[in-house]
Amino acid sequence: MATLPVITTLIDDVVVVGNAEDTTISLFNHFDDPLTTGLVARFELYDTSLSGGITNVVLFDQADQGADLTVANFLNYVNDGDYVNTIIHRSVPGFIIQGGGFTANGLATAPTPASAIAVIPTNPPVQNEFSANRSNTRGTIAMAKVNNNPNSATNQWFFNLADNNDINNPFNLDNQNGGFTVFGEVISQSDLDVLDAIAAVPTFNRTTVFQQGAFTNIPLIFENPSNPTLTGDENFVRYKSITVSQQDELQFTVINNSNPSLVNPTISNNALLLDYLPGQIGTAQITVRATNLLGDTVEDTFVVTVDNTPPTTTGIGNIIVDEDANNSIINLFDAFADLQDSDVELTYAIANNSNPLLLTNTPINSTTGELTLDFAPDINGQTNITIRAQDTQGEFVETTFTVTVNPVNDNPVAENDN
Repeated sequence: MATLPVITTLIDDVVVVGNAEDTTISLFNHFDDPLTTGLVARFELYDTSLSGGITNVVLFDQADQGADLTVANFLNYVNDGDYVNTIIHRSVPGFIIQGGGFTANGLATAPTPASAIAVIPTNPPVQNEFSANRSNTRGTIAMAKVNNNPNSATNQWFFNLADNNDINNPFNLDNQNGGFTVFGEVISQSDLDVLDAIAAVPTFNRTTVFQQGAFTNIPLIFENPSNPTLTGDENFVRYKSITVSQQDELQFTVINNSNPSLVNPTISNNALLLDYLPGQIGTAQITVRATNLLGDTVEDTFVVTVDNTPPTTTGIGNIIVDEDANNSIINLFDAFADLQDSDVELTYAIANNSNPLLLTNTPINSTTGELTLDFAPDINGQTNITIRAQDTQGEFVETTFTVTVNPVNDNPVAENDN
């Protein structure tokens, strides 16, 4: 049965500046398996010769698309220990194997075979939750119920040995009695092998021996098949326990990174960590794959962009001088910095000089980063100077400061009265 995980929200493209802190993306905010929260049932047989005797089943307990009421009903029996020593009491090869209704314990010492069989007490029936999206396909587990009563499921369950949803199949379980509620599926082929091994056990009609009308097709294991004599509990296909554990419903992997020299994506605790390599800019396509407990996958691809870090400036203070002052020198290395590259990779230019008559010449030494303010003689007033610092990627920053040249009173000149 296809139970593909889904993308609930696409991962947004990521844009950062160079040398940014790691980005953390919680992947469960973007992916989901709509059928399960990660509950896994472990069916453990006493007889390990039946392909190891362990069957792992993912339970479809998530609300809306899962069968949460049915799983809760199943868990009630598990948590009460009702399924300890439960037996497969019905086997129809090519169709189903059924259990959950009876336990067997102490057959070897019981006064009669029937006295070793106990009927598992039932809780109130659970509402039928059949869905065509949870169809009775090979390897699924569903609830048994009373004929012509869709809402009669209690403690008994069965595994589908075949695709019992085919409209041409007379055993179509999707289209009878309201549909049989599938509430889980075996995880792997090895789990399925156990079911097939159980189905290969010879079946017998032992309704009279065990005084149970349900035992018309009970699988029994005999040391000497030609002499099918009951000797003890080992004759039954019997479960030592059925337990349930919580697992992550999805596993995440990074399956593609188009630019590993730019960013290193890793996954920890179901979160994607983007570690940006120092001094690098560019783009990378990252693809994340989510795999559910049944091995089905879905993928999402997004783009990481690392932009160049623009230069920064602490600004240049305003300058006040007297008329005919000597040249002023400003160290631009102290006024500007590039957070990604070294200062010497910046280039500087005068972006504006509002009064070129006052400052006739403003050369910049690219080696020393020195700006020289060359004042015109006998001129006073103000001018606004804007300096632009630009890095090798074209990112720039500007700062503006004011230069004020104050007038100076010249000594008076004596005039001749003649």
